[in-house]
Parts: sequence; structure tokens; C-alpha cells
Amino acid sequence: MYFSRGIPTVYYGDEVGMTGTGDGTDQLARQDMFPTQVGFWKSEARVGGKLIGNGDSFAVTATNPIAKYIKSLAALRSANPGLSNSQMQIRSTSGSLFVISKKDVKENREYVVAFNNSDKAQKAVVTTATSQGGWKVLLGSPIQVVKGEKITLTVPALSTVILKANKTIDLTSVKPGKLIVTEDDLTGFLEAKAALTTSDLLTVNFEAKMASGGGWQPLGVDTNAPYRVYIDPQDFLGQTLEIRATATNSKGKSYELSHATVSIPAS
Repeated sequence: MYFSRGIPTVYYGDEVGMTGTGDGTDQLARQDMFPTQVGFWKSEARVGGKLIGNGDSFAVTATNPIAKYIKSLAALRSANPGLSNSQMQIRSTSGSLFVISKKDVKENREYVVAFNNSDKAQKAVVTTATSQGGWKVLLGSPIQVVKGEKITLTVPALSTVILKANKTIDLTSVKPGKLIVTEDDLTGFLEAKAALTTSDLLTVNFEAKMASGGGWQPLGVDTNAPYRVYIDPQDFLGQTLEIRATATNSKGKSYELSHATVSIPAS
């Protein structure tokens, strides 16, 4: 949650181990943080803490191990902007181990983040866009064997590991393929997909131009593979579109794929 996509949200009470009673519904885990007059709540078990009794939950927040851990994650995220809402690329999805790369655009450096939700250590070989300088461990206790751009990573059970590259991204070569437009069966939208072979984390801009006239119009930007956008045909009824995609690598070099043409019925 803190190191993938989106905005981390901690519902109050979780940080002090509120678990609720009965069937564990969320409502029963949202009791007062202030001293309570509810008898069963005074004696309800807390994860990582003692029974609250006549005390208040604010007073025990600083000592609860869950709260401490959440604070440490927030501090790590704040100190490394590349771990928040930056580019993200899935590197490995094997069983209970999920590994991604994230990119700090300003520093042009790569992070590797590995999540293991198994009760056993898990191993993966991860191909990155960084082949020199090694990696610094920011979180967790991994076993890592680095050979060029490949990391053989062992992640302990039920843990998250974060590595940050000591040098900037250097594997930026891109092999452009075709720009293919197909109809999405579920929505009826047109999928414009750019085939690109690379280890780098790219930014791909999609644009369209109508044969009836006018300049290039932006369709969207994608920053993780597979690189694609979806086009609502209702916006271009009766038009023939020329579509182009331009990929930009971590060194600022651009690659324009061969254009695609698609005709959209008038109704």
C-alpha cells in the first residue's frame, strides 16, 4: 500500500491493533479512541497492545508496534519520493512473491520493491534497468546476489524488501515494434497498444489525427508496460484516425513507432 500505487490510507484504530469482536466486521473495530464506557470494549484484545481498560487509545499509540511500523513506512516514503506516485513496472509475479521497479524521475534511479505474503521465504530472479553500482537496502533483510542487471532476491516470510540503486539507470535501449489497434470486447473501446522491448521504464505518449483535418490530438500517456490507451469510438464517429505512439526512455531519447490507421463507423 505504501510502496505500490495510490494513496496509503490507514483507517483509525488499525494503528493501535483494534480488531473488533464477533464476526470482525469493520464497525466493531471502530470504537472510540477516547476513554470508553462500553464494558466489553474495555476488555477487548488488542494486537500488539494490552487491554485498554479505562485508558484512551491516543496514549498508547506511540508504544504500539503496529503504529511504530506504519510511521517508519511513512518516513521512508517521505524520504524517497520515487517510492510514492512515480513510475512503476511489474518485474516478477511468481506465487506469493510480487516484485516491482519504481523510478525516481528527478534522480533517474531505480527502486526494487518485493512483497512476500507467504509464511516461507521466497526467491525470484529480477531483471532491472540498472547494471552498475549495486543496490542499497532501505527496508527488510533480503539475501541478494547481483550480476549485472539481474538480482537473485530472497525475501523473508511475510515481509517487504526495498532496494535502491546506487547509480542511475543505464540500460535504456528500446526496440520499437508495432502499434496495434484492436477493439476491446468488453467495452467496445479501441485499444491502441505499443509493442516495445526494453528493460527501461518508459513514458509513452499516444496521439491521433483525423483524416478530415486538424492536428494531432493527445489520447493519453502510459508509464508502465504493456503500454496502451483506450479510445472511445463515440468521440470519433465516422472518422478515419491516424494514431501514433512516441516512447521516451530514461535518457530522454524518443522512439516513434510506425503509425496505425483505423476507421470508425458513423453509428
